[in-house]
Amino acid sequence: MTLWKNHGGDNQRFYFHFQRTGPFSGYYAIFCVHSWKVLDCQYSSKAPETIIWQYSHNATQAQQWLIEKEDKHVVTIKNIASENMVDIPGGDVKNGARLWMYPRNGTIAQKFYLICHERGARW
Repeated sequence: MTLWKNHGGDNQRFYFHFQRTGPFSGYYAIFCVHSWKVLDCQYSSKAPETIIWQYSHNATQAQQWLIEKEDKHVVTIKNIASENMVDIPGGDVKNGARLWMYPRNGTIAQKFYLICHERGARW
């Protein structure tokens, strides 16, 4: 996954599927709208600095995320397998920056602003 200035394309839209039952109840699978693949920790690694990529949905812990609300639209996203957070390496928000997993550090590099585009969707 890479950062890019907002242009409104489907490759910048995500579907957050909240799982109400089963072994991952209370967590989200995050689908990329343009590919319908999900956010996944590369090779199911639990190590810090693991790249986040898109992968076919397989319902493993590497694809399960806890969304923690920080503010009205600001969230942190934690992988349940590694307990690491989605992070922008070095907080460098330039176009093309790759996202990775990193231990919680409370910096802005681990905070994301979500905008709901579906009527009735809310955070």
